[in-house]
Amino acid sequence: MHDGYRFGAWIVSGRTLYWGEANFPTPFRASFRLLDWPLTNFGNWDNGGRDSLGVGCMTAYFDVQHTVEPEEIDAQGHVHNLRYIAWTLRAAGLHSAALGWNAQEMLDRFGSGWVVRSHDVVYRLAALEGDELVIRTWITDVAKHAAVRRSVICRMSDRKVLARVRSRWVMVDLRVRKAIQIPAEVASRIEVLAAVPPMPWEAGA
Repeated sequence: MHDGYRFGAWIVSGRTLYWGEANFPTPFRASFRLLDWPLTNFGNWDNGGRDSLGVGCMTAYFDVQHTVEPEEIDAQGHVHNLRYIAWTLRAAGLHSAALGWNAQEMLDRFGSGWVVRSHDVVYRLAALEGDELVIRTWITDVAKHAAVRRSVICRMSDRKVLARVRSRWVMVDLRVRKAIQIPAEVASRIEVLAAVPPMPWEAGA
């Protein structure tokens, strides 16, 4: 008998990145440990940092603009792959907030939140210091307990896609640590975009 699924998730809380692992759906056990990675290590995520972060909501997809900063570069001279994940997580959180549900409001209203079930990442090209990026994210499918989100990380200077990410998010009641149905109020604000949106440099973008 299958006794559940083991999964991990990156959790952004305030300006700190956490890693959590859990067994799901039963029994549900989660423990989160603080990493030595404050969000400042992933670039300037302050909304006031117009030179390194810009946010825009366009129809069913959502954009975050980001400039790669020196502290994001690893020993090999390019951006470490975990930072791509952090960028897409941040974009997902901002998109959710733009739809009317930030993480704290979800917790206060329903005692629940989105938890990553899986990430599927295809890395195509390296991001380098000073690159102007657009992280474009959208929701492609919604089920009773979960939603699938896709993201592309694009470099504007040469119009290249650096990475594509597919993430499955599960709605979890954080008080009892189990999957629940997406609240109707939340589901009603989700706009599904089955088709791949245009790249940021294409007509209609």
